[in-house]
Amino acid sequence: MRKTARRAASGAALIALTAAGLGAASPAGAATASGSVAVREGSTTVRPAGAAYRTLRRSKVKLSTLGDAKRTKSGTKIPVTGGKAAKSSELRHANVDGLVLRRGSDRVRVTGLRIRLNGKKSRVTGRIDGKKSRTLFTMSATRLKIDSKGGSAQTATRSWKLTASAARTLGRELGVKRLRKGTFARVSSKVKLAVPGAANVAPGAPAPTPGPGGGPPAPTPPVNIVGCPVLPGADATQTRVLDWGLRQSFRNYVSSDGSIVPSNGAAASPGGTFLFGVSSVTSYDAQGALSAAFRGAVYFEKWGTGEAASLRLWLCNPRIEAPSSGVGSLYVDMLSKRLDTGQVVAYPNVRLADIDMGSGTRGLVGGAVRWAGVQTTLTAAGVEAFAGFYTAGEALDPLTLTVAVP
Repeated sequence: MRKTARRAASGAALIALTAAGLGAASPAGAATASGSVAVREGSTTVRPAGAAYRTLRRSKVKLSTLGDAKRTKSGTKIPVTGGKAAKSSELRHANVDGLVLRRGSDRVRVTGLRIRLNGKKSRVTGRIDGKKSRTLFTMSATRLKIDSKGGSAQTATRSWKLTASAARTLGRELGVKRLRKGTFARVSSKVKLAVPGAANVAPGAPAPTPGPGGGPPAPTPPVNIVGCPVLPGADATQTRVLDWGLRQSFRNYVSSDGSIVPSNGAAASPGGTFLFGVSSVTSYDAQGALSAAFRGAVYFEKWGTGEAASLRLWLCNPRIEAPSSGVGSLYVDMLSKRLDTGQVVAYPNVRLADIDMGSGTRGLVGGAVRWAGVQTTLTAAGVEAFAGFYTAGEALDPLTLTVAVP
């Protein structure tokens, strides 16, 4: 994750840590006028345990990581990206890092965690599937223990107790009817503090990252324009078409309270997949090797509408480069909204999926060649373009392809 640098506060802005009740002033801590010390980096270790977690486990809910969060022997470590150490402390985690709870095809993301420690009403706020931040966990009263000489701080291990409201949301999204408020995990955090006179890592979100094609993030395009080039060719029909749904569970998830809009030559099929019209067939040989481009765009939106929506993703103009057997590639022009910066980033001609040409069938239908049941999987290059919703190697929808060949 890219981090921005800034200078620490000048000497005039430094005050004794004693004034904040944190101990003697030291070069290890850069204090602000409010008596707080900037948190530079660190991690929070989450060890699932307790009544609420056992209910999830009994319902076959699996826990995995998102973004830069990692599984280790000691537990799941979520990077701390900023915050403050003071009498009332706060530890912040990036909006792209967090936990994923999975049950079958259902998937819930818990991100944007903020640990608020004030010795009385300590709590953890965060987002469930990118929605408005709210209190997800409560904690017993605790404070951040600061080592001013070592320039570090840590919390004692405490239980995160799932709130009733968060339990209802998770239970509904995962289909776990008996989930109640209660202990979800045992948690501790360790962080490093800013150092005066050095170029410290600033807390907060990283700078926007361009797509694989380079350049700055694309401006947010209107839905009806989509920001994708409109290719020449025929509109989608059932006889000359790429029929592909991206991923059924993703479509179901977005359509539950969001919207999916095909345009520019693409259309929705009766089965809910997407039909892309043929733009061009560059090459084909008798063994089945194919190079073909398709036209059309599909826009996905959830957690709001228009530019205010947290989830925004465009899938545009698929292109297939495939051998007669083995693994081919599916390229797309893609745009997606980053959860950490809120920027819409363009990923032109990204290799989104691997295509197993040997997994399907091929035959002649009415003067055209038709492939059916061809399996596709998400590539490592496609993970970021897909806004980090899935990991490399996960199955996407199978595709059906019908083209008139030269």
